[in-house]
Amino acid sequence: RRALLQHFGSAESVLAASQEELEGVPGVPAKTARQIYAQLHRTGSP
Repeated sequence: RRALLQHFGSAESVLAASQEELEGVPGVPAKTARQIYAQLHRTGSP
């Protein structure tokens, strides 16, 4: 979580990031990035 916030600068920027952008964050494994993206963009989320 900290690596994402440091890389993107804000939670809003993390939410706006593509899966590829999340996977490109140093210190965040690709599998973890995919899981984060899926959770943030699942159908029916508020």
